[in-house]
Amino acid sequence: SFDMLNNQFTDERVKEIMTWRAEKGHAYSGVDKTTGSTLVERLCNQTLWSFEQEEYDLMYQYLFQPMPGWSLTVLALCLWALTLAVEFRSVFEQGMAILQLPNVPAGESGVVQS
Repeated sequence: SFDMLNNQFTDERVKEIMTWRAEKGHAYSGVDKTTGSTLVERLCNQTLWSFEQEEYDLMYQYLFQPMPGWSLTVLALCLWALTLAVEFRSVFEQGMAILQLPNVPAGESGVVQS
């Protein structure tokens, strides 16, 4: 079972991660002299042994949970069909209300006289 609403990343934490990526992840000082890969590249390839790798793994697990796409599609289609049903009912009720209004026979003015 998975809970897609359980987001452990606050806006502040996301900002910290983005700052780390810009300032340290792509910095020349973090480039591996042997392979030429940056910290971010090694992080995404999951070859680091660090706190950042653990954070990345946690984000990866949250973002790429095994939610089947077909179930989300079916849910979206059901909600769309229900929304259409509500709209059609509203239009039908308005049409029925208009048809129930009294008619003025031909040759009469329709002005109410007291």
